Amino acid sequence: MATFVFVNFCQTTLASPASSWATSITVASGTGAPTISAGQQWAIVLQSAATPSVREVVYVTAVSGTAFTVVRAQEGTTALSWSAADDVFASNTAGQMAAEFQTVTALGGDLSGTLPNPTVTRTYSGRLLNTLVYTNVSGTQYVSINGGATTTSGAGTYTPNAAMATVRVYGCGGGGPGGGATVPSGGNVSASAAGGGATFGEAIFTAATIGSSQTVTIGQAGAPASGAQGSTGGTTSLGTLLLFPGGTAGSPINNVVPPTIEGNGVPSAAATGANVYSSQNRTNAASQAISNISVIGGNGGDTPWGNGALGNIANTAAAYPASGYGAGGAGIVLNDLGSLTTGNAGTNWVLFIEEYT
Repeated sequence: MATFVFVNFCQTTLASPASSWATSITVASGTGAPTISAGQQWAIVLQSAATPSVREVVYVTAVSGTAFTVVRAQEGTTALSWSAADDVFASNTAGQMAAEFQTVTALGGDLSGTLPNPTVTRTYSGRLLNTLVYTNVSGTQYVSINGGATTTSGAGTYTPNAAMATVRVYGCGGGGPGGGATVPSGGNVSASAAGGGATFGEAIFTAATIGSSQTVTIGQAGAPASGAQGSTGGTTSLGTLLLFPGGTAGSPINNVVPPTIEGNGVPSAAATGANVYSSQNRTNAASQAISNISVIGGNGGDTPWGNGALGNIANTAAAYPASGYGAGGAGIVLNDLGSLTTGNAGTNWVLFIEEYT
């Protein structure tokens, strides 16, 4: 099937008459006419200068200066005899548009099909089918589909839609907890580092890679400890295809002479299978003690879907707990008026799956 070529503002007149059976016409000027290669054609209109409502659509298959090779009587028009000085101009025609829209590359995928006249039939490719959101609340996994209610049914397995061609998968691990701290002796302080935000990222997989199903693991944030370092946040995973490790736990330094500072410079582990992008994560700020009364805890690490906890002032809990998904818990600082303190918790993880045709 020939493809069309397009040009702007090409308009001229016939240099000599053309009979109704002529397969070549001569125009006054070939300025603006396109170069036509094998398998291409260019739609133009012949129009009577005396009676503009009289027209014929022709397809030009070759251009040589002012000589156009043409296929007559196109798109339901009739081959007519034309006079010198009748109008010739490029135009977007109905047949041209219908032919071009038989295969259209659209944003997000291909739009292809047949467009008969007057009924339009199309087959879409690259359309979003479903969005699934997997979460974990108090150790129980849930899934929500297309914004619907969360349910435990099917929350541990991703079974693709039969029409799925590709999936976009993105999410993060569990947030790390801030460290716990013990009560120091008079004049001293104990300080714990904040918890790190989890690793986050994105991947694209085909239906062949996903297979019939994949196990979804959505664990919890790392567990804080009393007076000590807690556990690293858990890993979010889609089978063995994609893994987002959790944030690191903050560690304490107990019963030291101020000034002191305790930070968590250990990033979360690298993602596995994130073929679009991924990022390891740390904390936002260190816990600091200028003296045993001028102290502040460090802020937990953030993710794109979660905010780390804000650090405390002396002997108090986090000013604002961690929120969202994959965020780290705050660090704490105690003086001798404090009490044995458990670290501030991070937040649980999340996994998003978008299915496309």
